[in-house]
Amino acid sequence: MNFLLTADESAGLQAFRLLQKSPHVISGVATPAGHHALRENAAQMNIPILEPENLTDPKFANWIRKNKIDVLLNVHLLYIIHPEILRALAFDAFNLHTGRLPEYAGLNAPSWAIYNREERHGVTLHRIEEGIDTGSIAYSSTFPIHSDDTGLTLSMRSVNEGLPLISKLLKALEKDPHSIPAIKQDFKNRHYYEKNEIPQNGYLNWSLPAVEIDAFIRACNYKPFKSPWGFPLTKYENSEIGIVSSILTEDSCKNVTPGTIGHSMNGMTPVATSDHWLLIKKCHLNDKTISADRLLQPGNGFKIES
Repeated sequence: MNFLLTADESAGLQAFRLLQKSPHVISGVATPAGHHALRENAAQMNIPILEPENLTDPKFANWIRKNKIDVLLNVHLLYIIHPEILRALAFDAFNLHTGRLPEYAGLNAPSWAIYNREERHGVTLHRIEEGIDTGSIAYSSTFPIHSDDTGLTLSMRSVNEGLPLISKLLKALEKDPHSIPAIKQDFKNRHYYEKNEIPQNGYLNWSLPAVEIDAFIRACNYKPFKSPWGFPLTKYENSEIGIVSSILTEDSCKNVTPGTIGHSMNGMTPVATSDHWLLIKKCHLNDKTISADRLLQPGNGFKIES
């Protein structure tokens, strides 16, 4: 089958390599100008490189028909594909979504799963329809969320779980395209997470239990890459600082005001929550990551945001 691959990030490059190894034909690649690796790989194979903006233009459907594109495969490229383009495909369009559907539609599903303290996460390969993340499910996979997972580690594990789904799709398209499952989503359980939606308006609330605060911190942590949510903020003295990383303890602080800063130990600084001390490892101030014990002074306190 003739494929149009629309892709970004490392997952997009890995999907390109899976397609390369398959009997299918890559007739075009749409990827941002900044994705040099994918563009260079496509250029070496003389595969047309297309600008992602084409996907929003109904006239691009003419290119789809002219090049007899059977399947559009989208991997981590955040463009809404025009319905005319979808209708021009000879077979169908599929999207790899790094979250369970319909519960985690939209963006930043790994971060939301950590923040919501889910025990398991999932990835979904689904058909692309006019609504966002609404198409029928072809293949899916779920896996445990670890207690120390961050937004980055869970995102990376989601990619690793998602690539085998693409392999399964490619094999089914080769042998019997009509064997691909089409499981309708139950929209009663749908939750759509918006692009600019961030928990607690981006601020930590020290009067919450330690496990909830730690989950928010880990959900935001994509270091060394930029976090889609930024670092969770807290007000300290006359500044707003970000909290980069933390460690849970079982040490009770029931008689201590939440937000109180304790004495540092081993480079980490304890902060009181509603139930247990939370050790803060790294902070972020003035575009620099700083060890907590160099910034936070015992006896001081964070302002509690509600």
